[in-house]
Amino acid sequence: METYVEAMIQMKQESVENMCEQCNENCQVDDQYGGDLSDDCQECLDKCDGYDNLEDNGMGDASEFIECAGGQNDDDAEYFTGAYCSDGGSAIKIGVFSDENCVNSVNGMDAATVQGFQNGFSYHILSAAYSSDCISCLQ
Repeated sequence: METYVEAMIQMKQESVENMCEQCNENCQVDDQYGGDLSDDCQECLDKCDGYDNLEDNGMGDASEFIECAGGQNDDDAEYFTGAYCSDGGSAIKIGVFSDENCVNSVNGMDAATVQGFQNGFSYHILSAAYSSDCISCLQ
């Protein structure tokens, strides 16, 4: 599963980068010839700004936390964050674990907070690894 998820994340990241490059190129042309940007350009630029400014807005990109890794601790315990299948296997989420292999989950803790993001994770990129026509990750 790990290779598949990484490949899908890379594909989605490249897709977003290409979209933003096209948006910047097309909207510069619009800007040169008319002053006001079209609604499509404004929407596209806003979307790309959102991707570029996740951390400035207190959010993390969930796709960067699929591998088990240590996080920030407010107490004396050591916590780890990593990917797991959500209930029913319909999505991949980032959770908090008490062990370095991300096997023993810790209930009641938010992975984004453990990693220092007060406004949560964006799952936009990671969601490319699962969709309604996907096979359950529980299999």
